Amino acid sequence: APKRRKPALPRLVLHFDVNETIMVSDPAGDDDFDAVLNKMVAKTAFARRKDGGDDVRTAALEDLEWRDGVALGASADAEPDA
Repeated sequence: APKRRKPALPRLVLHFDVNETIMVSDPAGDDDFDAVLNKMVAKTAFARRKDGGDDVRTAALEDLEWRDGVALGASADAEPDA
């Protein structure tokens, strides 16, 4: 009698976008090192209002903080406000 083949197990195929994460370039987006580095800095180095308001242009500097919670003008090793 012929041997029965086991059914094939399902495969999981994962696709990862490593552009702007592991690689500091994005050939698919035609961005070189400098362009990607500028984008990365711009995405993380912006201010927000401590009160959660939308318009940072009308807020006083003491009412603003960096995205990570550190007050504007604080030293680089300062801890974010709780």
